[in-house]
Amino acid sequence: MFDYFFLLPISLFLLLGVMSPGPSFILVAQTAMAKSKADAYAVSLGLGVGATIFATIAALGLFVLLESVPLLYSALKVAGGLYLCYLAFKMYKNTTEVTTHPEQQSKPAPLWKMFFRGLFTQLSNPKTAIVFASAFAAFLPATAPE
Repeated sequence: MFDYFFLLPISLFLLLGVMSPGPSFILVAQTAMAKSKADAYAVSLGLGVGATIFATIAALGLFVLLESVPLLYSALKVAGGLYLCYLAFKMYKNTTEVTTHPEQQSKPAPLWKMFFRGLFTQLSNPKTAIVFASAFAAFLPATAPE
């Protein structure tokens, strides 16, 4: 009955990680304010798929892989940092533009582009990789339940 009780601390740990503001939160908030609710949902769905990918990878041994290949971990951090700088620059650039009325705005981006923006933001966020790797490394039992 208590074989899968180890999932509770993992879930609580990840819930705390979700509540801490970061690039994902900023992206969803900025999209919801500047675009439409549908765009914000698409970005959120992309972020969720990215988190699921990280959870799967972490459960399969991301921590071991990154620990055994430090160059890969460094490359992931640099690539993620560069992408987050790119997003920050785009947000900064958009803050200097004069806001137009909704009827004057250009054609909105397709929802699939918003989905991939969320997905790539999540996958390039080194914080997400560290949180998932830490959660599974700390709370997974040494032997899997049968």
